[in-house]
Amino acid sequence: MLLGLAPVVAGGWIAFNARGAADAIKAFLRRGHEVRALAAGDFTPSFNWVEAVGVRAYAAAVGVAGFVLVLGGVAELLTGG
Repeated sequence: MLLGLAPVVAGGWIAFNARGAADAIKAFLRRGHEVRALAAGDFTPSFNWVEAVGVRAYAAAVGVAGFVLVLGGVAELLTGG
């Protein structure tokens, strides 16, 4: 159950863009992509899969997975197993 709390909090924090978390992550990924492209000498824009799907969607999936872990822990506690 405790393993599920961290993904729920972290996923929720990013998915709901608390204090601009998702925007900061997207800016960080974009800057990293630009630096790698400049270092390689490639100036063509490439398809960035993370930005296309969205950081918030990944965070929501992580949050839901953590919530499933929490529910599994609670179910185990309730059934005594």
